[in-house]
This record gives sequence, C-alpha cells and structure tokens, in this order.
Amino acid sequence: MTDIKRLLGYTGIERRFDVKLSTFTTAKTGGTCNVLYYPKTLDELEALTFAINLNKTQYLLGRGSNVLASDNGVSVAVTTLKFNKITVLGERIISEAGALIKNVAEIAEKHGLSGLEALSGIPGTVGGAVVTNAGAFGVEMCDVLESITVLDCGKIKRIPLKNIKFAYRTSIVKNSKSMIVIEVVFKLKKEDINVIGNKMREYKERRLETQPSGASVGSIFLKTDDGIPAAKLIEGAGLKGLSLNGATVSEKHCNFIINNSRATTKDYVNLIDIIRQKVYNRYMTLLKTETVYFGVDDENSRRLSYAYDLQPR
Repeated sequence: MTDIKRLLGYTGIERRFDVKLSTFTTAKTGGTCNVLYYPKTLDELEALTFAINLNKTQYLLGRGSNVLASDNGVSVAVTTLKFNKITVLGERIISEAGALIKNVAEIAEKHGLSGLEALSGIPGTVGGAVVTNAGAFGVEMCDVLESITVLDCGKIKRIPLKNIKFAYRTSIVKNSKSMIVIEVVFKLKKEDINVIGNKMREYKERRLETQPSGASVGSIFLKTDDGIPAAKLIEGAGLKGLSLNGATVSEKHCNFIINNSRATTKDYVNLIDIIRQKVYNRYMTLLKTETVYFGVDDENSRRLSYAYDLQPR
C-alpha cells in the first residue's frame, strides 16, 4: 500500500503545509491543517484517498462552506478545489466535483443554458452541493442533475439520478462511508441569455435582501419535519441577536450565525446548543443541524461544562 510519508515526497501533487483552516472555511474558524493537498486529476485524487485511508468526512474538504472545522486542527486534508474542469456538451454541462457552483452557473449563462439561476449564489463546490442536495429559492441539485460519478473503494461508478436517493439535504453519497463525488452531469434547457442573466440578478438581489453578509457557515438548521423554517422558531424564541464570544445569531436571518470577531468552532457549537435548547423549551421541537463538522470525532468533548442537555427547564 502507498505510504503517506512517501506521498509527502511526491512533488506531482500540490500541497501546502500548516494551513489555518480559519482562512479556508467560510465561518473563519478552525485550527491548523498540517498538510493540505490539492489534487488536479483523478489519478492524484485516487492516490491520495488510497494513501490516507481515512473516512472521507474526516479529510475531504471543498470550499469550506457549511463546515465547522475542529479548533484542534487536523493532520491531513484534501481539497478538490483544483479538480474543477467544466465542459459544455449541448444542453449538458459536465463538471468535476471541485468546480464552484457559481462558476458552473456563469458558464451555463454564457451558453444560453437555464436551470442553475436559483443555485448560482450557493457558496460551495459542485461535489459538496451533491452530497447535501443543496438548494435555494425552491430549487435543489436533484432538479438539475442527470447523473453523478463517484469514486467508491477504488472503483469508479456512474449513478443515474433515480439512484442517487436525493431527499431534503441528503443523498446516497452523504449516507455512504466511502463514496466521493468526482463528476456531475447537469441537464439544462436552452434559453435566451438575457432572460437567464435577469433571473440571476433577481436571485442575487433576493439573497442580499434576505441573507446576512459576513463570515458564516450558511444555514445552521434544517427545516422541521413539518416543514417549518428554523429561522421562524429561532426568532419566536427571542434569540435574534444572541451572541457568544463573537458568534452572533443574525438579525437579518436567524438561521445564520455570524462570526463578528474571533469566534471559534467551540463558540459555534455552544451557541448552537443554546439555540436548540431554547427552541425546544418553547416549542418542544428539536432542531437538527445541516452543518458538517470537519476533523471532529466527538463534538461533546468540546462543549462547555454547562452545555444544555435538551431537557425542558
């Protein structure tokens, strides 16, 4: 088996040492990653996954959105950001997993292909968006995909849309311990370029009007099982503006926690606990997070001694 130390000396795979995850994640939290790899080809990605031999959620990192990285850092990680080729074939766009959604949407616009306008403001990679079936303004990834290709235990597999098992913020990939998205095929529709451009501008304006700026993970909580937006419950519990060491519940949209100063992942975790407890006390509803914890084995180990236990008080 390829040895990780041997791979460290292989200069064909771009890498950086002692990377601060706080500069790499949209929440601006996290400790140091000793080695961060940037594979550019499938061969390099295969070599890394084979050498590291870890659960993919422990080392695979996209753009760092929707992620809370361990304050203690990680020894090694892989980012797919440079595995990002985008190809247009008729009404289809074939994108490698590391391409940013906004870049795919911009290319679609230039080629008169409609379908990605509502998703164009999602600050993440195509691969990450597939894993969580990311969505915005009533459109989800499952609405625009034809198939995906994954790397699964050393084998390359193509999965058609019907077998991806998309549901609200989940997919077959998210529920797998071994699948890594490597390519996505979008099935779009021809449309006038001006019409597409106008739609993209409208969605951008709506996002600016309804969502806060500044460092954040993105949406923290899922809708309830009854379809109630988490923000409605958080605001109803009187938590708008609640702050803990620089992590603050947004006044503009209560399902966002903004890093206003030097908040840590621990601060986020504890503020999330407090929000869940207070919403539970008020509505007897337990909010579930959509945030991914990166490089963390046990979130409970970092919680404060007075962490909420989700029991009525």
